[in-house]
Amino acid sequence: MKRQGFSLIEVIVVVSIMGILITLFVTTFTGQRSKNTIEGNIKLLYSDLAEMRVKAMAENKAYGIAWTLSASNDFQSYNMNGDTNSNDNITDTGGFVTIRTTTLSGTYPVAPLSTMLITSITFNNKGICMNAECSSTPGFQLYSSCTDCDSSGLPADTSVNCDNINYPEYSCLFVSSTRIKMGKWCDSNGNGTFDSGECTIK
Repeated sequence: MKRQGFSLIEVIVVVSIMGILITLFVTTFTGQRSKNTIEGNIKLLYSDLAEMRVKAMAENKAYGIAWTLSASNDFQSYNMNGDTNSNDNITDTGGFVTIRTTTLSGTYPVAPLSTMLITSITFNNKGICMNAECSSTPGFQLYSSCTDCDSSGLPADTSVNCDNINYPEYSCLFVSSTRIKMGKWCDSNGNGTFDSGECTIK
């Protein structure tokens, strides 16, 4: 006579396999979401900077973005400002107008290089970045801090290996006097801190 149903061992094996598959799915999904969020924030910041640069040239006056640094020296939102009193300043009291405020997605703030803790980037009517940091080498740098996330959801620092496809393709950007470029943060010295020269341009 043919046995009906499943044994307890068979049920346990099936449940265990399902648990493993669900765990893999959740971690992969979470990691991919983090990766996409970081890339999206960097692309948005790049787009807004480019918009301010073009607007400055088109309207023949200074435009830029301004932010307030948190206690961790990073920011989650910024204002897109325009000069209103012709002094090329987008943060002086009564001398600027805010076009709009942008809030970054998720919990991945953007931070400037530790040696460049400024709170605004300004473009003049020729589209040139007026900040002294922009004329340095390689330029003013911003990055999104996520050393512990990749598309596999593994809690390991994947930023050291710049060839790791699981780490966000765009996680930093730099602004020189005349250019804005996005890149990938490669923590070449493995100290977990964004240092000068670690934004590999894409």
